Amino acid sequence: MNNPTFLDIDDTILMKNLILPVISISICVKTRSDNGEKIFLNICTSDKIPSPDDISDAKLFEILSQENPEFVIPMSIGSERFETDKGGSLCLTYDIVINTIYFEKCQTNKNFLLFTISVVMDGVSNKFDKTLNTEDYVILKNKKVLGKLQQHRIEDRKPRTCTQTEKQLIEEINTPVQDIYEEENKNKLKIVSSDTVVNLKQNYTLLKCLKETSVHLIGLFQIPSGITKEEIEVLLNQDRIVITIDKTGFTYDLSVPYIINITQTKCVLDNNYRILRLDMPVETVLGNIKTS
Repeated sequence: MNNPTFLDIDDTILMKNLILPVISISICVKTRSDNGEKIFLNICTSDKIPSPDDISDAKLFEILSQENPEFVIPMSIGSERFETDKGGSLCLTYDIVINTIYFEKCQTNKNFLLFTISVVMDGVSNKFDKTLNTEDYVILKNKKVLGKLQQHRIEDRKPRTCTQTEKQLIEEINTPVQDIYEEENKNKLKIVSSDTVVNLKQNYTLLKCLKETSVHLIGLFQIPSGITKEEIEVLLNQDRIVITIDKTGFTYDLSVPYIINITQTKCVLDNNYRILRLDMPVETVLGNIKTS
C-alpha cells in the first residue's frame, strides 16, 4: 500500500484569473417579494464590470418590444444575506455591481434607470428563485446602501455574447468554484455523464472529465458552515480520498478506480459556497466510478 499524502487547502487558487473590484455605492432600492417580505437591493458600480452597448432611447424602446432582445447588462450579483433596516427588522439584502459609466448614464436618463432596476430585479429573482415586485418599489433618498457591502470576485474575461434562442437581458459574473473551472475549461473539458456520481446522503459529487488527451477526476464536497480550512484534514492515497473534520466527527471516505497523480492534485475551499474541490489528474484508469 502506498503512503498516503496530506494535502494543504489552497484558497488562493480561487483568486487566479479573478478581479477583486473596488466598489462604489450608488443607490439602494427597497421592494417586496410576492409573499410580502421586505427586500433591499444595493446597486453599486465598478469600472471592472464591462459596460453594455451604448444605445439610444429609441433603441431601448425597440429592445423592450422584442421577444428575444439582443441586449445584455453585465452585472455581479452577491450572495443573499440579512441586514437590519431602520426599524430593527432583519431583511433580505443583495449587492449588485454594474459598470460605472453605464450607471452615470442611468442617473441622467430616467428611462435607462428604470429599465436597469427592472433588469437587476429579474437577475436577483432568477438567481435566488424569488418573485420581486417590479412595479411598486422605492429608491431610498437618504440611504445609498443597507449594511456592509460584500467583496465581489469577478472573472477576468470578455462578456458573453447574447444568443437568439433565449431572452437574456442579464449576464451575471459568477465566482463559485464550479463556475470558475467550467469557464476556464469549457472548450477543454468533456464531462462523461455515465461516470458522474452524486451522493445525496453525504453531499458530494464526483466527475470524470476528459481534458484533451488526459483524464481528470473532480470531487466537490459540501463542508458544514463554521468550519475553516485549518479544521479540514484531506488524506489522499493513489486510489482513496479521505476528508475528515475532527470538530464535528464528519468524514468522507471513498475509494476510486483510478491511480491519482497526488503531486499535481489541487485542493480548494470556497468559503462562500462551503464547497471543497479536489482537482485530481489521473495516471491510470482502472474502471468507471461506482457508488458504494
